[in-house]
Amino acid sequence: SIVKVHIHTKTPANIIAFAQRFGEFLSVKMENMALQHNHVVQNKRKKISIIAIANGDGIVETFKELGASIVINGGQTMNTSTEEIVEAIKRANADNVIILPNNSNIVLACEQAKELCNQSNVYVIKTTSVQEGYYGLSLMVPSDNPEDLVSQISEGSQMILSGFIAKSIKDFKCRDHKIGKVGEYLEYFNGEIISSKPLRKEALLELVDSIDDIEEKEIMSIFYGQEVDEDEINEIKEILENKYPYLEIGYINGKQDVYDYLIGVNI
Repeated sequence: SIVKVHIHTKTPANIIAFAQRFGEFLSVKMENMALQHNHVVQNKRKKISIIAIANGDGIVETFKELGASIVINGGQTMNTSTEEIVEAIKRANADNVIILPNNSNIVLACEQAKELCNQSNVYVIKTTSVQEGYYGLSLMVPSDNPEDLVSQISEGSQMILSGFIAKSIKDFKCRDHKIGKVGEYLEYFNGEIISSKPLRKEALLELVDSIDDIEEKEIMSIFYGQEVDEDEINEIKEILENKYPYLEIGYINGKQDVYDYLIGVNI
């Protein structure tokens, strides 16, 4: 008869009004995550600060909204250096710093930066994709205990599978040994190439359809890149909502330049 709900939103009044239709509140707690970010910018020493590495204006803004104090512009094809991470740790100006690499190629640089910084306790959560970092922060409940936050973010990041759609710059082999051509849209999910399509929208829809037990999944997030227009997104929304009515899909204009689509789905 009692449920605890944790939500990130720009319109808390709308959420409260909606929830009141279903019962009474025992307690409500609201925190302005953007204001916490501003405190860091104002050079006020904090107890805890979160650093994320990501590319794309929309993705950067999303990570800040979820509680990241600093987002370093980096990722695939633009690996962030150890020096950049060390400088970010210094700018974070916090007793405890949590870092989300969001790319397997950057984890080592984060670990090296941790060894070089002794002015803060540094925790590196080995997120290997933007989607993992996003889900991890989404499930984070604000706390003054850094180890609690590390545990929450780590657990959240492990609850999803990640994939992407990107235009191939060379010929390649798919898992069924067919040859994909340069210029086609590569479908990649859960560590392997699924297939490829000449059209970007077709590639995304095929990838979603190929996910095991997709009809039983509950949550999916789709970050779309700077080359994707609103007409294409609206077409995809209509198709997926009709095909999977019980799947809650969030669409985020990530404005990333390497991947046309980044997909995260709960395990």
